[in-house]
Amino acid sequence: MIENWIDALAENMSRMYAGQGKSMLAYKMFGKTDMPESLTSFPSCINLPENVSTHYSAGGPVYNVWRGSTEFHLTSDMNRKKIPEVLAFFKRIRDQFAGNMNLDGKVAFCILDPEGVSIEGPVEIRWGQENPHFGLIAHWIVKEVETDVVVE
Repeated sequence: MIENWIDALAENMSRMYAGQGKSMLAYKMFGKTDMPESLTSFPSCINLPENVSTHYSAGGPVYNVWRGSTEFHLTSDMNRKKIPEVLAFFKRIRDQFAGNMNLDGKVAFCILDPEGVSIEGPVEIRWGQENPHFGLIAHWIVKEVETDVVVE
């Protein structure tokens, strides 16, 4: 289930070059939970599942297709001079997803949504009580296969 791979997605995003010699700060949900109430570090990202389709059969493998999004909080404010900095993340996000499509072997695949908008923005975004700021939202699909599942 999701607890087996969502932090691997965060780990993958944390390897992304974020400019000025930094890496992306990616918040985890399980293990070391560090989800903030408000953001104080930029750039950073948060992965949010939106829905799951579960497929199962008698004696067969169980697989789940998850859809979700990653909010990339890229600037600390709405200063329009920072838009070129934000635009540089379209390629970085695409390349990060493409470079680790199975999240280090934890899922069958993790890809940007090819059927709808893959990455949207620049958008005005906020997580908590911090000021509105620029960000991008990446929409993804994850297929996980569960083996040795017994449903009674």
